[in-house]
Amino acid sequence: MEQEFVTAAKALQGESGPIVELPSVLNRMSGPRPGQTDAEYIDEIDRLINDLYLRRQLSIPTQRWLPGDSPTTLRGSHTMLFQVGYLFRDPTGGWWAWRDHCSYLHVW
Repeated sequence: MEQEFVTAAKALQGESGPIVELPSVLNRMSGPRPGQTDAEYIDEIDRLINDLYLRRQLSIPTQRWLPGDSPTTLRGSHTMLFQVGYLFRDPTGGWWAWRDHCSYLHVW
């Protein structure tokens, strides 16, 4: 999953600039595995984003906690966005989108 995520993010960065939206990255990926729920998939994505962040291979340029210190972990933030409905998958089209809040990212 990591390679697919990084490849999708870098492809988008090459097309639209250095900062991309998480739903756009997800829409370039193959999606949940058979039998995997959207919630489980987003939790896996959330874990991956945190791992990349901790390895300094991903940044969140529009961090909502600025101007304070950056957090030591991002774990749970994208899972929460999904749980409250800010990050969702369209039930008809199957594409990922956001409502009111979105996560922007840059992959190194």
